[in-house]
Amino acid sequence: MRIDVTPKVSVIIPTYNSEQYIRASLESVLEQDYRDYEIIVVDDGSTDTTKAAVLSAAGPIRYVSQSNQGPAAARNTGIGQARGEFVCFLDADDSWTAGKLRKQVEFIERNTSVGLLFSDEEEFDDGGVFCNSLLSKSRFYSEIVRHGIISEAFQKLLEENFIPTSTVMVRRSCFDLAGVFDVSLKGPEDRDMWSRIAVYFPIACIPKVLARKRAVESSVSRNVETTLRSRIILWTKARRLFPQLAPVKTVNSLLAPTYVELGFLLLNKDKCGEARHAGWEALKVARTPSQWLLATSLVLFSFTGKTFANSAFRVRRWVRGSMGQGRLPVA
Repeated sequence: MRIDVTPKVSVIIPTYNSEQYIRASLESVLEQDYRDYEIIVVDDGSTDTTKAAVLSAAGPIRYVSQSNQGPAAARNTGIGQARGEFVCFLDADDSWTAGKLRKQVEFIERNTSVGLLFSDEEEFDDGGVFCNSLLSKSRFYSEIVRHGIISEAFQKLLEENFIPTSTVMVRRSCFDLAGVFDVSLKGPEDRDMWSRIAVYFPIACIPKVLARKRAVESSVSRNVETTLRSRIILWTKARRLFPQLAPVKTVNSLLAPTYVELGFLLLNKDKCGEARHAGWEALKVARTPSQWLLATSLVLFSFTGKTFANSAFRVRRWVRGSMGQGRLPVA
């Protein structure tokens, strides 16, 4: 569709084999009471009828097709195509609630220093809504809902990604300074993007549910090994690029349990050499007795192979229980 008028908002929807949900996603945008927008659907190499579903919708929609490269690359393609002052992201299986665009445009135009604005989101599946507020799960929930501007947003994002991607509105100019999505990351690429924006611009939240997230398990979320490796890259990158915001002590406290978790996962897959490497890396950054013991156990058991993995897992469970550490993070 040819669109001659420059819109205020560009809505980017990356999609891959989303024929079942893409129309509902598009309709949630087309039904917004704020009308000054364009929709850019970036088809990341779909092999189903996604294209036909998109082209059957009536509205200011541009359909862009590319070979399969992942959601980060698809969003980057959308950013390159975007003409709006503000850029929004919406996953193809998610949707927006009524008034989402109007409320966000009004907020971000009043608060001219804000670079990124997000909101709360509810989670649902075919059985209905099972989480009324994703923000309520955040350890920073009380701070987020109490203040519009997020204080120390970069440091908070190091510990947790509390920004739902399908609620985000970003000033187009932010990408000129912070760059675009890192295609080398698989899983935390959105967290990395928001973190880099937070280095240069204030981040704010409207603590209201303005989007709906469909619970669909993606291949990335199922691949725990990929997620753990990407988180290590994310934190190592933050430490290298922004040492004042991501000090060694803080980053090491995040890396140590992640290396341990990755190592035990690799050991269970009989990848003993890689598990040993993860154990050595964990020992370099370990900061607590439990982390040192787990990392040492991992290195020792990597020499014995998967046959003795159960013994290693028993050690890990005992250390967790005795040290009161709880479950090591894997997501």
